[in-house]
Amino acid sequence: MTPSPRTSSPCLRALGLRSSALLLGAALALCGTFASPSAAHATTLRLRSGAVLHGEIVSADEERLQFRRWDNGGLVELTWAHLLPADAARLQAIHLGEGLEDEMADAVRLTLRDGRELVGRLVEDRPDRVRILLNLQDPPSTLSAASIVRRDPARVKAVLLTPAQELYDARARAAEPKSAQSQFDLGLACLRLRLYDKAKEHLQRSAELDPLFKDRAEAKLALGAREKAEEGARRELEKLEKALAVQKFDDARAALARLKDEYKNARSARGAAELEARIAAEEKSYVGDKKQFLDNKLLSDWWDAARSLLRKASSKRELELAKAKAYVDAILDTEVKESLARSMNLDPKDLEERWNQRKPTATKTATYGESTWLVDAGPRKKAGADAKSLEEFLNEGDLDKIIDQLRQSAKKNTAAAQEEWWKVASSEKRQAFLEAYAAEKFGKEVELKSQPCATCQGKGLVAGNAELCRRCVGARRDRVVVFR
Repeated sequence: MTPSPRTSSPCLRALGLRSSALLLGAALALCGTFASPSAAHATTLRLRSGAVLHGEIVSADEERLQFRRWDNGGLVELTWAHLLPADAARLQAIHLGEGLEDEMADAVRLTLRDGRELVGRLVEDRPDRVRILLNLQDPPSTLSAASIVRRDPARVKAVLLTPAQELYDARARAAEPKSAQSQFDLGLACLRLRLYDKAKEHLQRSAELDPLFKDRAEAKLALGAREKAEEGARRELEKLEKALAVQKFDDARAALARLKDEYKNARSARGAAELEARIAAEEKSYVGDKKQFLDNKLLSDWWDAARSLLRKASSKRELELAKAKAYVDAILDTEVKESLARSMNLDPKDLEERWNQRKPTATKTATYGESTWLVDAGPRKKAGADAKSLEEFLNEGDLDKIIDQLRQSAKKNTAAAQEEWWKVASSEKRQAFLEAYAAEKFGKEVELKSQPCATCQGKGLVAGNAELCRRCVGARRDRVVVFR
């Protein structure tokens, strides 16, 4: 059984994350962005559990590794057995294989009252406070002297605290230019500082001064060449991982191509075929999820954008009813899709194709409310058509005849009457009409329902059936549009 990873954060113990490529797509969306420490080497760990972690390997030995996550900064300890075998082999080759030693420097380890340990060089040491340089990328940290419970000597990579060129200059000044041993030692120091060109210069110089140094110099030069290739390979792997984290698959493939072409013999390049398959798999998964995400977003955003445009249209008091309906009929859909193409970063043709192939599942409703009579201002469709019994049929038939007569005498069945109502209607009533009108035109699986007028309770008449209901103007029922 694979042991469970040990972690400094309780939320890491579950390791319940799926592929970060899927999470970041929605965001991206939905938002969201990837960032990493400036000096970190990007690494993706794929665990046997299926979890995928992004971050950097802090330390590694033959049994386990410590890994700092970039999503929450937590430090998780894993054994190599937690990783997929291919990833474990590749990372072990990078972190445990034969390589160069690092140039080390004296430092101090501060143990703090809160349990933290800081390792670096003191740049200020006063009775009340200290300042410690932890690396060249960040300014020194300031601590109160009371927060420190212990100081111990330590050793760190010299280049963390001093620029490599500065270290080289100090060594070069102390070296003897005509001593083979001194030049050889300077060349080794350059290798430890990863100054490969300088290392080549001094190692070759040592062999020129004394042929006895030739074999040793060539062996070290070969080691330096391999390590230089490893660094180049690691840089390409870092670019590949960062590209995958933000779904830039072309950039990931370009980094992999450079890895295979320029650093094919590097240990870090082992498993390139698996990396290629991984890029293809993550892209396929992302494209599928992106399509579903965009299709769902298109459906919801179309209606949101349409409502926003209709809100603006309904607030324009000079806009006549006929022109408002014409706007919905001929212009609204185009304006909505142009807006969505920009906001969703989609090609207009792609958006149009997605829209035509849409398969909405959510049900929406829109109601004309008291503006129902604008789409039902003519003669009743059939006297008593809504009746459920002979008595209701006769009663509704009489009501419909009365409504038709009253509408005709009040000239409510004319376009002028509709325009007059529209002219004085509130922006909210106008918007309700336009939204229902658009839903009836552009919705899928449209179903028309109705509910009784709240004023006349569905009769269409008031004052003893002598007057038209002022709210529904004889429509009797509010038209409700149910659509997908």
